[in-house]
Amino acid sequence: MKQTDKKRSQSHEIAIDKELTLHVEVVGEGPALLCYSGFACSRYNFLPMASYLQNHFTLYLLDNRGFGRSGHVKQEYDFDQMADDGIKVMEHFGQTSYHVAGISMGGFIAQRHALLKPESIKSLHLLATKSSGPDYPVTGAVTEASFTQFYNMDPEIGNRFAIEAFVHPQFKGSSECERVIELRAKENPVDLNQALIQLRSSWKFLETPQPLEKINSPTLIIHGENDPFLIPDNARIMQRNIHHSQLEIIENCSHLFFFERPQLTAMKMASFVEAL
Repeated sequence: MKQTDKKRSQSHEIAIDKELTLHVEVVGEGPALLCYSGFACSRYNFLPMASYLQNHFTLYLLDNRGFGRSGHVKQEYDFDQMADDGIKVMEHFGQTSYHVAGISMGGFIAQRHALLKPESIKSLHLLATKSSGPDYPVTGAVTEASFTQFYNMDPEIGNRFAIEAFVHPQFKGSSECERVIELRAKENPVDLNQALIQLRSSWKFLETPQPLEKINSPTLIIHGENDPFLIPDNARIMQRNIHHSQLEIIENCSHLFFFERPQLTAMKMASFVEAL
C-alpha cells in the first residue's frame, strides 16, 4: 500500500439538533468508512492513516461531540448518544450502509453503533480497544482529580506525555513520534470540562456488560502487542465474543500502534474489506 499526497478534504458542519453541531471532514474515494476517534481526541487519531486509507475508502472523519471543531455540550451523555451522532451524520450524507472504525474509546462507540443499528454496518473495525463485562481485565482507574492535574500541565509537556506514554520505546524519540506530537498540539484542542464529561461516559460504558455475541457484522480487531494500557487479552476476549471476527496483533507496538505503523494498520483494514 502506497502513501499518496493527501487528497483535498471537504469540511462539513452538521446540526444534530438545536444545540449540537458536529464537524466532519470527508476525503478519499471508495466505500464509506465512518471513523470514531478515541478519548478526548479529535479526528487527528486517523490522520496519519488517512493518506493510506483514502485510496480505498471515502473517509468520514468525525470530531466527537465536545472535541475538535465540534460543538461543546452542557449535559452528561452516554455512548448510545454518541453512536446516534455518527448514524445521523451518515444519514445526512445519504449513507445507509457503510464500514465503521473506532480507535480506543471510539471502539466503545463503534460497538454501540453495531448493536443499535446493525443493518448499517458493512464491517466493523475495532482498534486498540476493549469491551465491558466480567471476563475483561480491569483497566487502571483514572480519577477526575488526576485527569484535572494532567490537563492543567503546560500544554507542550502534556501533549508529549499523551503520546510518549502510549507508544513503544522504539518509536519514542523518532522523527515520526515528533510529528505525531506536533499533530496532536495542532489538531486536538481540549476543554477540561468536556473531557471530564466524556470520562464519566466511559465509566458508564465499562460498568455495563456489552452483548457482543449479538454483533453479526464482519469484524476486524487490531491490537498492539505491547499495549500496557489495554493489554492484548482484551482483544482476544472480544474475538471470542464476536462471531465473525478476525484478530490482528501488531508486533513491537503499543496502544498507539495506528501512529507507530499507520501504513500497516491501513493495509490490514483495506485487505479485510477487500476479502469480504
